[in-house]
Parts: sequence; C-alpha cells; structure tokens
Amino acid sequence: MAARRSKNPHLIDLEVGYMRLKSKPSAKLSFSLLPGKCHSNHANSLIIFLSGLENPQSIWKPTITAFVAKSQEEGWPTILTYDRFGSGRSDGDPADIGKDPDNWHDVLDVVRDLRELVISIADTQRYVQQDINKLRIILVGHSLGCAVARLYAQTYPRTVTHLLLLDSAPSIRDPVAMIPDPLALDFSVSDLPLGITAKMCENSRANFRRSSHNPNTANTEGLNWKHLIDQLPHPHEPMLEGPDGAGPLITIVKHDPIILAKQYREFLGNPEIVTRTYQEPRWSRFLEKLTHITDRHFSRGPITAKGCGHYIPLENPELVAEELKKLLHRNNRVKSCL
Repeated sequence: MAARRSKNPHLIDLEVGYMRLKSKPSAKLSFSLLPGKCHSNHANSLIIFLSGLENPQSIWKPTITAFVAKSQEEGWPTILTYDRFGSGRSDGDPADIGKDPDNWHDVLDVVRDLRELVISIADTQRYVQQDINKLRIILVGHSLGCAVARLYAQTYPRTVTHLLLLDSAPSIRDPVAMIPDPLALDFSVSDLPLGITAKMCENSRANFRRSSHNPNTANTEGLNWKHLIDQLPHPHEPMLEGPDGAGPLITIVKHDPIILAKQYREFLGNPEIVTRTYQEPRWSRFLEKLTHITDRHFSRGPITAKGCGHYIPLENPELVAEELKKLLHRNNRVKSCL
C-alpha cells in the first residue's frame, strides 16, 4: 500500500490500498487509512466513514482534513474510508454476476463486507488494534451510509461506541407514494394545498420514480436497497448496544429544509412547495424518532446544518468535523484522546 498525494494540495493525504475479501477474492475493495495520532489509551479505536448511495470515499476528504486540523493538539484515532463494491475505485460485487437486479447485494451484504474488511485491516495494519473484540468502532455515516451504520451496530452489538449520522435516508418502501396520485380513484384536486396542482404531483411522482433516490430504481452502485424497509422497519428501534452494554453516543444532523427543497428542484425537477409539503415533514419525523435508538441522555439532535442541503459532508465539512470532535468529547465511558 502506497501513499497517494491528493490532487488538491489543501486536502489531507490518505494512504490508499486495495483489499480482497476472503469471501470475495476475485474483486478488489479500495480503501484509505490515516494512522491515528493520539495517546496509547485510544489505540483501540477506529473511525469509519460511510458514504451515501453512489458516492465515493473521496467525499470525506474535506471533512477529514478539517477534523485533523482541529485535532492537532489532542490527536485523533486511526481513520478508515472505503468504496463499497460497485462504487468509486472498487470492483463490482462478484456475488451479483449473473443475477437479476432484484437479487443484487443489499445493505445487509454491505454490512457483512464491512465487517470482513475491518477484520482484514486489523490483521494487516500495525496501527489498528489486532484483536477485533477489543477494537472500538466510531461510525460516521451520510444518507444511506447511516443505514449501514445502524445495521452494523445492530448486527455486531457491543462494537460501536459512537455514531455521527448525517441526514439519514428514511426507510421507505415507495417514496413515490408520498405524493398524491392524480390517477387514484379517490384523488380530488380540492384536497391539494394551495399552490400545488395535479400536474405538479404527476410530474414529481414521475421524477421520483426515475431517480436513484427511489429504492425501486436501479443505481450505478448496483446496490439493492428495496429491502431496507424490512431490515430497518422502524426509525426508533431496535435500540443499539455499545461495548459496555449501554447505548452508543449518537449525534444526528439534518439538512436545512429550504436548501433541500432547492436541491430537489435542481436535481429532480420537483417544485420546492412539493418537497416542503410532502417529503420534508416525513423526513423530519424520521430523524426525530432516530434519536431513540440509544439511551436518551446519549443522543444529541437532530441538529440542523444551516445552509446545507442533503450533501452535508461536501457542503459544510467544517461543521461535520466540529460535530465529530464534539461527539468524541462527550464520551464519558470509553477512554479517548479527545
């Protein structure tokens, strides 16, 4: 594994390497590591950044750069980013070869791959705790990466100490159904709020149907997440269990509703009033309930990232870095270098 210099001189350099999982030896996973710089009592911790759907690990470079800059005095744990199978510089998932898209790998498969990657890195990297049972995981997720974080902590209890969840994607079987269907037998124009027309609803539904924001639409990553609603049916449960039996420390950050509506107008073509009326209330309720997946006094948020839409790590990496620093400072149960 060799160090690769960032094309942007202002971004931190990360050691870039490739790993072949024992369960999928024909494919390469791309990952990056930044060795920790902290007191020996935090040598057991590993921060893992989890990207959203179709997003490469490189989206985290601005956040990591800011986090390291803010942590020069105290230090930081070892940091891991990676590209899931089908994203960034990683190969496609070999388990998908010859399968219908409905049977491509899902989010739980991603979680198992991540666990295997962590074990392999612990076995091969000198600055990562080699005893997987002693390794303490700190997960930073964005969008669908938050679902990966939750499922990881749920599938491998007592391994995760902290979670920073950035605009977690709601588990919805059919997001198109959030918007009224003008073709439905019980549809009535008189039921629509002022400013919304039947044509707006029709077009917005069509836009969602085509978008990768819809779990029923194929995406470039080849990830089948239509079953996420079955894997994580409730935003408030199950409660997660940290290494000491209590819940992990969690911070939840959400988008600025005004900016999100503008982004959906730009990316999907949906009028801002449609997003604010139908999507925003449901997303906000989801994030409010998400605070209950840990003990009440271990949860913080949802905090609104003012001026940010959905892509918080790119829109305000300084904020993400600061919230990560605060999250680690809140730690009162696991020894930390922060």
